[in-house]
This record gives sequence, structure tokens and C-alpha cells, in this order.
Amino acid sequence: MQDGNDNRMTTTSYRISKAAINMLTRLQAGELGGDYNIILTSVNPGWVATDLGSTHNRTPPTTVDQSVNGIIDVVERMTMKTHNGQFIDFRSNVIPF
Repeated sequence: MQDGNDNRMTTTSYRISKAAINMLTRLQAGELGGDYNIILTSVNPGWVATDLGSTHNRTPPTTVDQSVNGIIDVVERMTMKTHNGQFIDFRSNVIPF
């Protein structure tokens, strides 16, 4: 968990929105996954070298191409058993929540 003094995305509303999208994914995966065979997954793109990711002279470790290609790889490998209702990073690692 981030230190409250850290300037990176520490607002309560930002943190709540991330928890909410994960819960929405989990709930919709349960409701739609079995009935309609739809895989619902949240994917963390990583800390990406974009205008937002690079603010305050920070240097993100991930390029846009790396993130996008990783997300495409996750999507291409998705299965109901391994991905439905999960929170996954762009490198295909499951992130517990």
C-alpha cells in the first residue's frame, strides 16, 4: 500500500475507483461468465511512459508498445478457467485482490 505522503495517485477517490472496477469485474464475471460464456477480466497496463505516467520527471519502466503488446497477449490467451473474474497485469500475472 502506498504511503499517504507519496504524491503518486494517493487520493481516496482514485483508490476507491480501482477497487470498484475490480469488484465490478468479479461480479459481472460471476453473473455473465457461466450464463453467456463471456470472460470478464481487469487488466493492469503497468506504469507506462505516457504524459500522465511521466509527470513530475518520473521515468516509467514500461513503454506503450510493451504494455499494449502484453495486453493483446493476455487477451489472446484468455480462458474461462484461468481469467474470468481475475485482475491480471500486462505480463499475464494474476494480481490478488
